[in-house]
Amino acid sequence: MRRAYLRHESEIKGVGLLYGLFGGLMLFPLVLSLGEGMLRRDFSTWFILLLIALGLLVLGIGMRRLSPWARVPVALISFLAGVMSIFSIIGPLVNGYILWLMLSAKGRKVLSPEYQMIVDLTPDVKNRISCVAVLLAFMLLLVVGSILLALMAPALSNR
Repeated sequence: MRRAYLRHESEIKGVGLLYGLFGGLMLFPLVLSLGEGMLRRDFSTWFILLLIALGLLVLGIGMRRLSPWARVPVALISFLAGVMSIFSIIGPLVNGYILWLMLSAKGRKVLSPEYQMIVDLTPDVKNRISCVAVLLAFMLLLVVGSILLALMAPALSNR
């Protein structure tokens, strides 16, 4: 039975990875801003951004673990993000896809307590990842890391 849902499971875990990475990337500039006196100048904004970053990290972990409690918050965030990005091309498509992952029949099944028991009983069933996918993910990570480093280099050199 688990093999029928394995692709959906891996896509939901991929969304969890994206949420976790985005939450972690949000934490990095927040920590850097501590040295610039951000807490004294605008504590409320800093604190709200910290809560959002930690919330995304927690949701990412929940999705990676296929926790049933994470389905509704992720669906709500995807809906709101899709509505807010309605005038762009990619935003509504990506958030609509995440919304479908969470609310489809397969999504409800994969994020159910019953499926969690099936996962616990079948630890040997894994989704295979091709070498090409790993290579493309690594290249994407290098590109994103290079862009982030280039964007942050002026801020780091002014210290």
